[in-house]
Amino acid sequence: VLPTVLFIHTTPSLAQTICDAAEVTLRTNYLPVAPTAVDDTANIQCALDLAIEKRIPEIRLTRGDFFIGALLAKGFSGTLQGGGQDYTRIFLKEQVIHCGYASSAITFEGGEPRIRWLQLVWEPGVQPCADSSGWLGSLLTFTGGAGDETSCVNDVVYATVDRVTLDGPARGLADASDFTSGVTAWARSGASPECRNLLLGTLRVNRSRISRFGTGIGFSMEGGAQAGIFRNTLDGNHRGLLVSNSNATAVVVGNHFASAPTETPSSCHGSGAGIDVTQWRVQEGSVQLDVHSNVFDVSTGGWCSGFGIWMTREPGAPGVGIVISDNRFVLSGLDPGATGIQALGVSGAVVSGNAFEVQSAGDLALYLGSRDVAEAMAWTIVSNTGLETAVNSVDIVLGEGASQNVVGPGQGADVIDNGLDNTVLPQ
Repeated sequence: VLPTVLFIHTTPSLAQTICDAAEVTLRTNYLPVAPTAVDDTANIQCALDLAIEKRIPEIRLTRGDFFIGALLAKGFSGTLQGGGQDYTRIFLKEQVIHCGYASSAITFEGGEPRIRWLQLVWEPGVQPCADSSGWLGSLLTFTGGAGDETSCVNDVVYATVDRVTLDGPARGLADASDFTSGVTAWARSGASPECRNLLLGTLRVNRSRISRFGTGIGFSMEGGAQAGIFRNTLDGNHRGLLVSNSNATAVVVGNHFASAPTETPSSCHGSGAGIDVTQWRVQEGSVQLDVHSNVFDVSTGGWCSGFGIWMTREPGAPGVGIVISDNRFVLSGLDPGATGIQALGVSGAVVSGNAFEVQSAGDLALYLGSRDVAEAMAWTIVSNTGLETAVNSVDIVLGEGASQNVVGPGQGADVIDNGLDNTVLPQ
């Protein structure tokens, strides 16, 4: 028997939300929600609505398995938590979500949402989209409201994901799930070309595991937003972390990125990467990244290129300032080989103190080059280790459009310099 959820309206402007007392019970300062084993969408949605309405700071999903369609919380400032990553699991139901680029299983618009201690699962073989030809944008989204011609304002969200497991379907041959993200923070598009909303605020993802998605974590935030990606495991994703068209500061520390090798060209969808920084839209600002003490396991499957960190900037797009320090790059490419760091049109970076483990002849530690007229300039590459191996023949390539870069001494690197005014000190 499906649970009953009642919405009692006292007047058109005043409404009181009443949830099914069998599964949702109001306590002093939190709302416990128990699973039905059938469909928990209405109960969890009711708990979110009630928490927003009554300013209840915490929703506690008990241990057990929950089944949902799409959930939407507007202005939720509180915690949605389970009884532990292995004990509270939320599964997507079959063919219940209206899918598309901006679709999500759970969406938070604005507020200060905190998600912790649970598991969100898209099981292999399950099609959550009502239209079987559609594809789900993400499992968990933080965003703002849609803009229109008369209301085009910046949105703010302060989002935290803490000790959450997100399991995607196993990536296969160019199926729609290859385009789905685990966690996203994006602004919604306005209703007209003149209205482009911005998403401001913060995104923090901590000690979580996000696996088997097209993109593990993706964000496009502006206005000096801040992101912290700390001690997560991002494995089996096409891209572990995607930073796109952002004017923000991001700290990426202590994570493990492992690529997902593919076996046919149809399943590549571009090159896979642990971190993908893509700035293509003409706008003001820049993104500043500190990438420190991470592990990048980069392997390729015979068709698709694999990168630890991939960066590209189109002319006129926001700049990219990045410090890449004390990371470990394990490179194991077939044909083509794996690349630790590749940057096109990005200037002013520091690569220092990283350890490279080269395991295949075609592997490359670093490639710098131009993107149209945007050059790669003023890089400082110093104190990196593991480049003296004889397994491969080339470690660093300074391609066309790479100029005024410095490769420091004593790294044992084999360097090809096709750029201009670069300084390569004795290795």
